[in-house]
Parts: sequence; structure tokens; C-alpha cells
Amino acid sequence: MHTDLKIKLPKNENGRAYIEFYFNGKRIREYTGRSIGLPIEPNKAKSNEKRLELLMELKSALSIHIKQGKYPLEPEKLPRVSETVKEVGYPVEESLRRAIANKEKLKLSKRYMSDLKEIQLQFTSFLNEDEKRLPFKDLRLERIEEFLTKFSSSSTYYMKKRSDLSILVTTAAKINNCRSIARDTQTMKGKATLHKAYEKSAMRKLLSYLKTRDKQLHLCCLFTYGCWLRPHVEVLSLRKGHFKSDYTEIHLSGGENKSGKVRVVYVPEYIRAIIKPLADGLSDNENIFSGSSANLNRFFFTTKWKRLRAELLFKKLLEPDQTIYSFRHTAAVEVYKKTKDIYLLQRLMGHSSITVTQKYLRSLGQFDIQELMNHSPTL
Repeated sequence: MHTDLKIKLPKNENGRAYIEFYFNGKRIREYTGRSIGLPIEPNKAKSNEKRLELLMELKSALSIHIKQGKYPLEPEKLPRVSETVKEVGYPVEESLRRAIANKEKLKLSKRYMSDLKEIQLQFTSFLNEDEKRLPFKDLRLERIEEFLTKFSSSSTYYMKKRSDLSILVTTAAKINNCRSIARDTQTMKGKATLHKAYEKSAMRKLLSYLKTRDKQLHLCCLFTYGCWLRPHVEVLSLRKGHFKSDYTEIHLSGGENKSGKVRVVYVPEYIRAIIKPLADGLSDNENIFSGSSANLNRFFFTTKWKRLRAELLFKKLLEPDQTIYSFRHTAAVEVYKKTKDIYLLQRLMGHSSITVTQKYLRSLGQFDIQELMNHSPTL
């Protein structure tokens, strides 16, 4: 059992920042990533901005290890100084390959490893043969930044690639017992893309049209709206065995949803009427969209949506900043306006903490409970 992880900044310039939380009843303060085998040291940053960035990275890494039951790492799994020193001097290409191998030992999520392997392949292909054979410590910052400019079409895309590459290069630096330069690369700030909520009448028209054009995409959108499921992970992975109590409930284990906790959601009758005849002929381990035990491509619904998007915009059934996720956001706004209960919304949305829900509401232009409490009039 653990509480939310919080970033704590010092009140004076000489103090050290840290991540604080309670783990199994004990208060924990983590100043570095040593307990999980990562060379993240926020307090060595040269600027407050860089320190905050490293604190966010440390918080995220700790959260992942805790959810996977890998916090703290057992002593034998932590890198030994003698082993690290022994491995000094690998070439760039070999260092990146070893970094991937080290990450695979931690048995991280398939999506996480897939992203790291993709950035490794892209970066290695970008380097020329001489650069691949260079000692890792001689890898130049300007070449990393030149590579990252390939992904500057949007700030979100750029920062995701920068994060993936930073993890890979930092791990490789640890193997070579040298400083990582990945975090010295330029950041790119930009406004987050908002999955604009639908008006109720417009959403009904859109769903009616999708029902005639693509029944699988229509059902995905219904699950996203009516059951608050995330379309590209939770909906995509639904099997008959996830449905309980005559298709009135969906049960997801901690490993099957983003929060890492067991999640149970109610299935409205308008979804149950569609899913029951569809799933009745399937076995428990068969996916309701593929009709087999095979895993669907993670871009299955993304591709379907992209193919229809121009048509939906032309018919004015969709606005430019509306997506599949907009169905989930629409449900969140509707529930919050009805109840003003942020804790209920947290459970329905499957958020890992109330902090996530508060940020979610702020991004949707809704007040959160804490804000209302802070500004309520007193007698």
C-alpha cells in the first residue's frame, strides 16, 4: 500500500528537493533514483527548471516500479559499481543495445519497451558508421538535438521522443560510467491538445452515423463514453471473460488498465444490447472485436478513426479538436456537472489518484473540489 507521490521543493536555496510518499505505512523520501537502479539525481541539476524536470521523471519512474511491485529493487538487481566501471568504453551502438538489454531485465510493460526499441532503431539509423563506433562518452549533444528535430512537428510528439531517448541514453551512460547528456537537449513547450467534449445532441448524431459506417468503431466509442474505458488499451483488449453478471459489468485486473488497480465498471443497457449477442458465441479468452484470441494491433481504432475523420469533418459531425477520447471527456464533464463529486469521478474514470482527476477537470475547464473549498465564503 502506498500514498500519492508528491514533489517536495526546499524553502531555501541550500535545501534538497525530493519525492515523498508513504509505503507500507512508512514515510519515504527519495532524493535520487538509486533505489530503482536509475541514475536520476535532480539535486545535481544546474537550474531550477532542469531540477523540476528531473523530479517529474523520478516521480514517474518510482510510480511505475511501485505499480509493478519492483520497489525497492532487491540488492542483487541494483547495478554494482565494480560492474559499471568494468564496462567503461563501449561504442555508441553497443551501448544502446546493452541499455535495451538492461531494461528488458526489469520486465517493464510491452508498450514501454516497444517505444524504447523504436527510438533505439531510429537513433542508430540516424548515426553514420563512424559515430556508431565512437566511444559512448564522445557522443555529441548537437547530434542528439539534430536527431530530435525530426520529431518537431508538434511539442507533444517531440517531448515524447525526447523522453524515450533520454531514458535510453541515460541507461547507456550508466553502463559506461559517464554523465548522460540527453537531458541537456532543448525542450519544447506548447499547449496541450484538448480532446474537446461533445454537445449531447451532436454526439448522438455522430454515434448514429458511425453505427452505419463502422460498427466496431461505433462500439468502441460507446464503451469510451458509457463505461469510461480508454479506447486504445482497455477497449481494444476486451475479451468475453471480462464481462460478468450477464454482461452488466466489466472487470479489469490491475495489469489490464492504466491505473494499475482492479477496476469494475457498469455496462449501460444500450451497450449490453449490442455486446450480448456479439459475445455469446465467443469463448472467454476471445477478443470481442477480432473474434479470436489474437491480440489486435494497438493502432486498430486510431487507423479506423483517421480514415473517417475527413468525412466526419466534411459532414460537420466532428470539430477539428474532437477525437475518440472526446467521448470519455464528455462523460467526465457530464458526471461532474451532475454530482460535483470528484472522488466518484476518480473511481469511474479509473484514475490512479485524485491529483490526476483534478488535473483532468482543470484541462476540461471545470472547477475541482479543492479549488471550491479554498475559495468558499466564510462567516
